[in-house]
Amino acid sequence: HEAWSFFSTPRNLGHITPPTMRFKIHPPFDDAPVLAGQRMRYSVRPLFGIPLQWETLIGEVDAPHRFVDEQLKGPFALWQHTHTFLPNANGTLVRDHVRYALPFGPLGHLVYALLVKNKVEGIFAFRRKALEDLFPAKA
Repeated sequence: HEAWSFFSTPRNLGHITPPTMRFKIHPPFDDAPVLAGQRMRYSVRPLFGIPLQWETLIGEVDAPHRFVDEQLKGPFALWQHTHTFLPNANGTLVRDHVRYALPFGPLGHLVYALLVKNKVEGIFAFRRKALEDLFPAKA
């Protein structure tokens, strides 16, 4: 329930996003716990400091076990992120499953290979470390 409470408060996304991305939520924003149908607009600077506008929709919620956010507007042709919370011996296993695709066909594949793949992996590596620091494993 502690993990669910943290993740279901959208403002906490800033705590698990690399500071170099300069994550910023844009109004209107009610800061309510995630609900199906909730929308969030924000900006990030993932590559070369260039700001990107992003809008997501919470598509599914099964509290306190999982929720799914989907990009409505943003840099990807597809972005669907499933957050799953599973009890384990150390507390809670937080599992992220992301389905995404870049626009621009073959050019998008090249950009993915050269820039995006490592950036996405780095974002989730940062997230893992941040979560381990915020929620140390229980002995």
